[in-house]
Amino acid sequence: MAWVVLIVAALTDVAMAVALKYTDRWKCFWPSLLGLLFANAAIYLLTHSLKESARRHSLHRLHWNQRDRHHDDRDLALSGECLARTALEHCTDLNRYCRSKLLKA
Repeated sequence: MAWVVLIVAALTDVAMAVALKYTDRWKCFWPSLLGLLFANAAIYLLTHSLKESARRHSLHRLHWNQRDRHHDDRDLALSGECLARTALEHCTDLNRYCRSKLLKA
């Protein structure tokens, strides 16, 4: 689903560029308004796609951590905490977690 939203966001971005082409330096009202609406829609869709992707990644990570018996209980607790947070906080925690694992290796 995240990929579909990402493709729609890209098409919305193209529509914004086409609409802004006809603004005549922001003198034409309707193309200018359409360009701004398409820009806002593209930003919203990109944000939605990122959140959906991060949510799916955290669910996938939790699933594999539960199946893999080589991980300790601390990794499972970290995965459970990440699911309860927002997508942006999860990405930050995941980056810290990956960096700590790379530094230990």
